[in-house]
Amino acid sequence: MQQSDSGDNQQAKVTEIEKAWLAGIVDGEGSIRIDYPRDKGSASPRVVITNNDWAIIERVVDICQRIGANPHVAQRKGKRSTTKDVLILNMTKLLTFLPAIMPYLTGQKNKQALLLYRFCEQRKQLNVNALPNGKRAYTKEQINIIYEIQAAKHTVTRPQRLNARLLKEKI
Repeated sequence: MQQSDSGDNQQAKVTEIEKAWLAGIVDGEGSIRIDYPRDKGSASPRVVITNNDWAIIERVVDICQRIGANPHVAQRKGKRSTTKDVLILNMTKLLTFLPAIMPYLTGQKNKQALLLYRFCEQRKQLNVNALPNGKRAYTKEQINIIYEIQAAKHTVTRPQRLNARLLKEKI
C-alpha cells in the first residue's frame, strides 16, 4: 500500500476491506473484555487477538498501527507451538480501534465492542483519579457494563465476589 505525502491521517490509509478483515479476525480469534483482577481493584479494558500464525499477527499489527491503535505483541510458549497475542490495552487506543471495526463485527463481539467503547468513553470523560487505596471508583452504569461484557461471553465467574469488590468501592 502506498503512503500519501499529503499528510492524510493514519486511519484514511486503512481500507474498508482491511477493517472488515480485521473485524473477522477479532470475531474469530479475538477477545473483547474488561479484566478486573482481585488484587488490583481496577478494571482493565482490552482487546486481545490470539493466533500462532505469524503472518496473521503481522497483518493485524500493521492494520492496527495504521488505524492509530499501536498494539503490544506478546508470546506464550505452549506444548506444541508458540502463541502470539496482539493486545490493545490503552483506553485512547481502544477508542480509536473499536469504531474502525465495529461496523463489521457480528453477534456477541459486536455487543461487547459497543459496551467496551461506551465504558472507555465514560472513563475518559470522568478522568477519575485513583482512590487513596489505589483502587478506582466506578459508576453503577460502568459496573453494569462490566457485567454485560462478561455475560456476553458467558464467563461470569463468581459474580458475587466481583459484585462485593465493586460495591465496596465508592460508586
